[in-house]
Amino acid sequence: MKTHVKTDVLSLESLLGITRKKLFETIAIFLVLEVLAILADVFYGFRFGYFFPLFVIILYISLPKYFKSLKIRKIERKIPDILLKAAMYPGRDGLERVISAVAREKNYGRVSLEMKKTLEDINKKDFKQAMRNFLERNKSSLVERFTNLMVFAYESGADMRRAFREAAEDIIKTRMIIEERNATMALQKYTVMAAMLIVPTILGLIVRLVNSFSLEGVLFGGFQSNAGLLSAVLIGNYLYIINFSVVSSFYLGFHDGEWKKGFLYLSFLLPISLMIYFFTSS
Repeated sequence: MKTHVKTDVLSLESLLGITRKKLFETIAIFLVLEVLAILADVFYGFRFGYFFPLFVIILYISLPKYFKSLKIRKIERKIPDILLKAAMYPGRDGLERVISAVAREKNYGRVSLEMKKTLEDINKKDFKQAMRNFLERNKSSLVERFTNLMVFAYESGADMRRAFREAAEDIIKTRMIIEERNATMALQKYTVMAAMLIVPTILGLIVRLVNSFSLEGVLFGGFQSNAGLLSAVLIGNYLYIINFSVVSSFYLGFHDGEWKKGFLYLSFLLPISLMIYFFTSS
């Protein structure tokens, strides 16, 4: 029984991509912000504040992941350059010279900082462990392929210059195909993002138009307007906007090749959509 519970918690942490400690911190922050939102509603009548804790929590979880994925993407773009540089130097000493050269060059950006850490690990430990640490800090399939190739070349001592060159050319070709695909699908992405702004605007303007009429004695299609019915419609609008935001955000995440980015899109598209509806309907 204990093992089953532990497995469930671990799978939950794996799904969210956060540690247990951060999960508890997130829950604590949410509860504190929710109490503040309740107080804001009681004393100032600011009901929109109930959504605020959710937005903060989504940002708290997703922003660090976004910046980490951004860093890894920058590193991946420089991997072909490193491989082409490695193709110029044969043997084990050549690999260490390449890492040292990249660590010194400023135009490599984040890669230079990472290679400085890797060079320090090589001096303290060994080449294989240093590359493992590099992969641990920057987990991705491309970085894993790069580290495996470097470790194999170092341990075998074989002349891998041709393999490095071919791997670099293959990565460049693959990247060009992906960028071309993203360019063709960019229109769909921006259409969805535009809809996230247009839909709440239209709903808000319709609600404002309805509210501008007197709720007594006005007939709509033969039925007298009803405050209870209007209240239900308002709730339905909020639920529709939330549902539309969630679906659209995760669609954009899948579009970018990483479904967890949907949380990041949701963290700013949902509050923006609700605020647009809130202000256009007031």
